[in-house]
Amino acid sequence: MGSDDVTTVGHSPEAVLLASNVPLWELPSPEEFAEQIDYDDVGKKNDIHQASKDTPDYYISKDLAGGDYYADVIASIGQRLYSRKRKANVSLSEFHLQH
Repeated sequence: MGSDDVTTVGHSPEAVLLASNVPLWELPSPEEFAEQIDYDDVGKKNDIHQASKDTPDYYISKDLAGGDYYADVIASIGQRLYSRKRKANVSLSEFHLQH
């Protein structure tokens, strides 16, 4: 397969170019979040848990705080993807083909 021959892999050149420009990354696990957060990060999540349970003497573990931060990231990614999809749908609906 030659370096200019992208059709043999079943993709158009545009699809191959797009795929090559997409950064790949892996989301840290909840345990990795727990390892990286500090006392202040845990404190912020603890304040949220205390307010939601109305118990000022309730304290969460670093593991629970790490799981919360993980869930926050998943929710944020979902919101951004949904927003981009909505914007793309609007853009496509405004696009008119000329016959």
